[in-house]
Amino acid sequence: YAQTFDRWERYAQKGQSEYAERMQSFARSLGADIAFCDAPLSRLQNGMPEKLPCPLHFFHSNEDENWPPQLRWPPAEQPSECTEDEWGWDAKGWPCYRDLAKSWQLYSDCFASALVPGGHGELGGPLSPIPDQICSDLTSLLKLGQL
Repeated sequence: YAQTFDRWERYAQKGQSEYAERMQSFARSLGADIAFCDAPLSRLQNGMPEKLPCPLHFFHSNEDENWPPQLRWPPAEQPSECTEDEWGWDAKGWPCYRDLAKSWQLYSDCFASALVPGGHGELGGPLSPIPDQICSDLTSLLKLGQL
């Protein structure tokens, strides 16, 4: 990400304000994710996220309208640096990615993902299947003595 942000900053300094907006939007999103999760995530280090010191189980849905498993792929523009996940920007400059779950895998060496039913609002709602999945995961970790 670091090279991409450097490039956006150069474009913004040349008067292309949409690149400054991209940086601000990404920074706000990352900050909100970190605050919401209250996770021990640090900002990007050398263009890569710092690994979590714990397992990460990522629940997502094919029905999620905000974060589908794949978004606007293939991109019109991709980052110039090699990354472990595949992402880029469409012709309008909006982020796109090939595999949402794979991008979350960058945050933990002990990663698993699972598809669950429901749209974005449902996944965080009172009838979401995710809390039951989380409780099941925590129970398994307790039985193994890992908590």
